[in-house]
Amino acid sequence: MALQSLEKRLNKSRQIAATYTQINTAQSLQQSREQIKQEIRNRIQLMLDSAKGLQSKLCLQQIRNQLTDIQHYCQSVGKTFIFVEEAIACHQFDLGGSHHDDAVLFRGPDERASVAVCVTQKGSLLHRNDSNWIVYRNAGDVLTKGALDQRTESAPLT
Repeated sequence: MALQSLEKRLNKSRQIAATYTQINTAQSLQQSREQIKQEIRNRIQLMLDSAKGLQSKLCLQQIRNQLTDIQHYCQSVGKTFIFVEEAIACHQFDLGGSHHDDAVLFRGPDERASVAVCVTQKGSLLHRNDSNWIVYRNAGDVLTKGALDQRTESAPLT
């Protein structure tokens, strides 16, 4: 009888230990997800800061290369990062520019994605993340209404 009681207590201890392990694993996974999200945010910010001083073609190439690097990073940690490159005109997506001016929009697979980066043919660089566009460089071809932040370098008009 004492042996059965001891076995019951041992089983109960194992169940408690398993529950703690599950809780700790869930907390670790959540921390890991947050670290990955923060790393992606940091990489995007570095990408924007390094690209804003470049000429249009170089800026576009820098953004494309850095997004590909972020994609590779995410694959290395078992996450998915998909971006779509789309040719647009500067009057689309609340950019406020002309339909005669071209741009490239980088966004997620959903056409209504709230996170996007835009590089215009004239050299403007913009980013949004669940908010209004943030202008990193304004070449005069976009007139963003209510841009949250103007982290711009004014480009000479050509």
